[in-house]
Amino acid sequence: SLARIERQIARVNEGMGNPEGARRAFERAKTHLEYLLEHNSPRSTLRADLAGVCHQLGVALARLQKHQEAAAAAAEAVKHYRVLLDRSPADAGARKNLSSVLGNLAFSRRALRQLPEALRATEDRVLLWPDNPNELYDAATDFASTFELASQGGQPAAPARDRALGAAVGALRRAVRAGFADRQKIRTDPRFSALRETAEFRALLRELPEPPP
Repeated sequence: SLARIERQIARVNEGMGNPEGARRAFERAKTHLEYLLEHNSPRSTLRADLAGVCHQLGVALARLQKHQEAAAAAAEAVKHYRVLLDRSPADAGARKNLSSVLGNLAFSRRALRQLPEALRATEDRVLLWPDNPNELYDAATDFASTFELASQGGQPAAPARDRALGAAVGALRRAVRAGFADRQKIRTDPRFSALRETAEFRALLRELPEPPP
């Protein structure tokens, strides 16, 4: 189809280090797929294809530092992946893709200093993985990134900072309860460096068993 050709063109442009060319090709693919969806095309994979194109478009826009547009593309991908997951809750691919694009959305929201929105995207990621230790750990690192940014913003960012801190520590506790085995990683992961001097994070570390000598 035309959309498949445009996606191939986009990937060629990505491989050549031409993110603007990739963006244009993904935009054309998106327009074509939206037309088919609106006109009730019988193609069964149409929504999944559109979700993937919106996802890839968001990545291309973020590479161009166009974070407002990247966030909009990611939000569209979230909408389509949610439809797919609602239809088939056991679809592991749709769940993983939704989690990934929520991570991208949080990244762009942070770049725009839209910290409550960044936190909401990561909170939605956590809801996807109530018992998955590695995904919960990864979400905790995302919360930590938002905490670090909020800590640089002074008093106006204090509510977001406090919310991010509580969410990061909470996600780590859930990861440990779900079976996250590498306790030493929690102690040393540089992505948690901004959290290490907080009372909440120190309390979490005290709960962890000491590593063997």
